Amino acid sequence: MNAQAPTPQAASLPVLRWHETLQFKLAATLVVLFLLALAAAAIAGKFLVRDDLAGETFRYEQESGRRLALQMDQLARSAEDSARSIAALLPHASPDHLRSLVPALVADNPLYAAVGIWPEPNTLRPGVERASLLWMRGSDGRLQPREDYNDARVVPYWHERWYTPARELKDPRCSWSLSVRDPLSKAATLICSLPFDRDGRFSGVVTVALPVTRLLETFAARTGGEHGYSLLLDTDSNILAASPALAGKLPQDKLLNLAGLAQQFGAYNPLALALHQRNEELLAEFQKSPLAGAARKLKADTRELSAEEAQTTLLALWMGGKDRPLWESKPGFVLLDSDPVIGGRSYVSAFELGYPGWRLLRVTSASEGFAGVDILFLRTLLVTAGALALLLALLYFGFGVLVLGPLGRMVERMSETSGTNDSLGLLGNDRAANELGLFAHWHNERVRQLRDVTDRNISINSQLATETSERRKLQEQGTRQLERHSLALQALDEAVISTDENGRVEDMNPAAERLTGHALKTARGQAFADVCVTRHSGSESGGDTTADLARTAMERGTRIEQGDNLVIVPRGGPERPVLATATPIRTRSNRIAGAVVVLRERSAVTAAAAAAGLPATESVRVAGLKDPLTGLPLRGACEQRVRELVDAAKLAPRSHAMLWLDLDQFSRVSDSGSLAAGDAVLSRLAELLVNLTGSAGELFRIGADRFTIVLGNSSADRARTFAEALRRTVASTRFAWEARQYNLTLSIGITEFNGGSEGAQEVLRRAEEACGAAKRAGRNSIKVYDDSMSRHRAPSDDAIWARRIRNGLEQGLLHLTTQGLQAAQPRRGQMLELQLALEDEEGFWTPAPGFMPAAERQRLAGELDRWTVQRILGQLARQADMLGELSLLFIPLSGVSLIDPRFIDSVIELLGQSNAVTPDRICFMADQKALLAHPQSAAGFASTLRSMGCRLAIDGFSARGAGELALLRSLPAEFLRVDATLYPAAASDPAEQALAESTLRLARALERRLIVHNLDDPRLADLWRRVGADYLQGNALSRAVPLVFASS
Repeated sequence: MNAQAPTPQAASLPVLRWHETLQFKLAATLVVLFLLALAAAAIAGKFLVRDDLAGETFRYEQESGRRLALQMDQLARSAEDSARSIAALLPHASPDHLRSLVPALVADNPLYAAVGIWPEPNTLRPGVERASLLWMRGSDGRLQPREDYNDARVVPYWHERWYTPARELKDPRCSWSLSVRDPLSKAATLICSLPFDRDGRFSGVVTVALPVTRLLETFAARTGGEHGYSLLLDTDSNILAASPALAGKLPQDKLLNLAGLAQQFGAYNPLALALHQRNEELLAEFQKSPLAGAARKLKADTRELSAEEAQTTLLALWMGGKDRPLWESKPGFVLLDSDPVIGGRSYVSAFELGYPGWRLLRVTSASEGFAGVDILFLRTLLVTAGALALLLALLYFGFGVLVLGPLGRMVERMSETSGTNDSLGLLGNDRAANELGLFAHWHNERVRQLRDVTDRNISINSQLATETSERRKLQEQGTRQLERHSLALQALDEAVISTDENGRVEDMNPAAERLTGHALKTARGQAFADVCVTRHSGSESGGDTTADLARTAMERGTRIEQGDNLVIVPRGGPERPVLATATPIRTRSNRIAGAVVVLRERSAVTAAAAAAGLPATESVRVAGLKDPLTGLPLRGACEQRVRELVDAAKLAPRSHAMLWLDLDQFSRVSDSGSLAAGDAVLSRLAELLVNLTGSAGELFRIGADRFTIVLGNSSADRARTFAEALRRTVASTRFAWEARQYNLTLSIGITEFNGGSEGAQEVLRRAEEACGAAKRAGRNSIKVYDDSMSRHRAPSDDAIWARRIRNGLEQGLLHLTTQGLQAAQPRRGQMLELQLALEDEEGFWTPAPGFMPAAERQRLAGELDRWTVQRILGQLARQADMLGELSLLFIPLSGVSLIDPRFIDSVIELLGQSNAVTPDRICFMADQKALLAHPQSAAGFASTLRSMGCRLAIDGFSARGAGELALLRSLPAEFLRVDATLYPAAASDPAEQALAESTLRLARALERRLIVHNLDDPRLADLWRRVGADYLQGNALSRAVPLVFASS
């Protein structure tokens, strides 16, 4: 049957806002592309087309203007040449000869209205003040002499404005002046005044007068056929000549300047303003020349001349004297909005003639000539833009029809589904011969696969329900069996005492109460050594007691036996000889969780052995029985066999070998399958090892996933060869359970023993330590024991570490470092973990994992925790600016601090002293093992932290049973931290990746955020980020850095 998912609420349906739709994004993209293409076309057109076209047009305009300017320049130079020819005659001819020579010299040029020689007083004729010679053209076209200016009643000619400027000329050039109404001819004339000198002194002026009317006729003839019209201006912007198109609009009875033209036609105002600004620029440049100082003198020497006119006159002389081209490299432009001649917009280009200081203005329509290039370019650009816009619109329409339309219909159909069955029944149109049809095809295929998966899941759910019911029955059976075992334990004659991982008594049977003299109520929670006091019978009463049997078994990780001369000292009773066996308790993950100590009175053991006809030691071996799962002998039998070989080697010296076999990461089999999977694989492995060992040795099971093989008459080299064959065979074998296949590997330790060996326990210890070295070397390897592998040096090592830690506390050799946590989702602020480091005598820093285990064994961990918290909180309270962007600081704690009330009191006091550090920025991190070892203390500690406002994180996160889950749920922890090295191959192994994802799902189910640390491989960091871890930490992301306020 199919399970129908609940119908989603209409309000929960996602609705796209207008700017989130594909239509808007496509339109925005096309608009951006249009603007970019238009900009590219404009830039390319400007540099590739417009600039070249404008350059060619400009050169044409420039050449046209240059030709007209040259023609005007030739007219002016012709007059100047005539004046220069007359001036050349003065030193060689008398005044009488000049009267006949000058008219003959200029008679061929009908443009001249008058020619005159104007000497300085008493220069041409000594004693004669006025000796001017003037010829004016009469109505018959001939030059007639005139004496008007020699009359004493007339104002002296040397004060006229056409005479005085010539005194300032340093070069033999004409100074041009405009006579608006000549006193003699009664007409407007242009006068060329050329200075002449004698003996290096200014002696007078030769003048040649051009009638403005003749100049207008000449200018009109030469500009009549051009596009637009032209104007010729002098330096003072007076209109000397104009094209017929403009001349017909000008008054015929008087001359205008540009300002007067602008008053008559307002369209010329921009032109008048532009030329005025140009004059101001020239005047500013002129003021820096030496000629500017002569303005005041010129005004004083000239009749009816204002200061402004004096400056303009000298400016014309200065412009004519400058060595400048007749036209600029680029003409200036002025825009006229409503030209009175052209009747529309026009552009004015101005050419300056350096000599004689005139300006040529060419006016053309805005759509023609050089000015029309921009209009042509703009029209072309608009046509291009229109074509591009049309193309993009067609593209948008086609994309909408071919893509957006089908997508919209698919979305509409999907939004109409109301349940899982409807969703799985939603099929796309796969008939379209394009990518959308292909997408619909594969979508339909995936939907069909999902239907199959859904049906299988429903079937699996039914099976799970059945299995859950059966498991519940099995749990009930297990509970009843546990009760029977408890009753059986109570009925045993042997004393049985169980401890936790810290060596504190958890349970003991009545026989143990009688033997130790302690009741269970008073003994629970006490150290095993305080409840069970043993010593060797050889020592005096009250002498040294033996080591704590439970703690020794847990530290060595192996079963130990003591019986020779061992006596127990019960409370309030006589000593009794006993045999003791201590065995560490291991969890399925191979973690030591406590120990079980079995005590037997020696008299009872001896009696049991006599009844069986065996020695006492043999009875212990027989008591070991067989492993019910694999049928292999157990640890006791192994020890007995080793003792037998050692004793035999003392009589006949021979070497023997022991192999310690440890399965690598076997707990994953049970985690990924079940307990039944682990049992089945172990049973199959035992069968394989039995077949491989054969008659070469004896196989024993000494732990959950540990075996030993005793090889008689074997050297270490031979044992290594045998071990290598075992390792390869196991690694290449696939162990099947139901539908799963498992690959196993072995880490093997080898030790050689003989008659000189200390005993069975020592041989087993060496083999186990060699196996541990093989695991540290990377697993799936073999190591032969040597003295460097011994862990018996731990007490001396602990003493060294204790001394170093004391020195660090007293001499300031403890330092604080921080390592950043990277959030999977960007967030404000920085998250750091505070880490402790210890500096040695040579200046090297050892991180906390290197010395904290020794500190815990030497009971210095609590003091280190208090130093760390006091150091960081005290420093932050003094320097609040160090907080910066810090949002959360993780401070790791040892298990000792959880049960130490003084620690939490000191934290409260330090936080109360700091106004800068708020409690919500502090997160204390405790190890899960420590929390599980002291659940009541952990609950009180966490509750106090929460009431203060601090946060709690749990390190070493794992949940192997209901008890651990219950503790994790009860503690108000916000974060769970898991070690990435538990899944080293998760980036490439799908099975390990599935385990990693199951850890993340468990954290999500507990509503906790997950931190993954020890990420030294970037590939693992990418995997955890991809599967959804909340925070990542490790050298692949950021390394630990020292804090600047570390101990000095």
